[in-house]
Amino acid sequence: RRNLAMSSSSHGRPPRFGKQPRYRSCKTHSGTLTEKTRYTEWGEDGSLGAELYDHESDPAELVNLAGRPESASIIKRLSLRIRERIADAQEKPAGLVQKPSVSQRKKK
Repeated sequence: RRNLAMSSSSHGRPPRFGKQPRYRSCKTHSGTLTEKTRYTEWGEDGSLGAELYDHESDPAELVNLAGRPESASIIKRLSLRIRERIADAQEKPAGLVQKPSVSQRKKK
């Protein structure tokens, strides 16, 4: 098994998940990077499109596989992974207590 931290498919970084602002016309994108692929959904839940690249056969990400019928099952699986990770990130860990912010403490 390859070391993911050193694999070319992760560009020297471990597999990751991200949701961050992008271009002005598209406020957010969500994506996941595996040992073999990078999958990104643009807009809310991929409403503005998607990208799927196979880093083993296309490390330069020149061929978007997202529109191909044979990619449907992997897209479904990776899209579900994104939804699950977003849901997990929104859950407050048990025992976590939020302290008042500096501005809230100054009001007291």
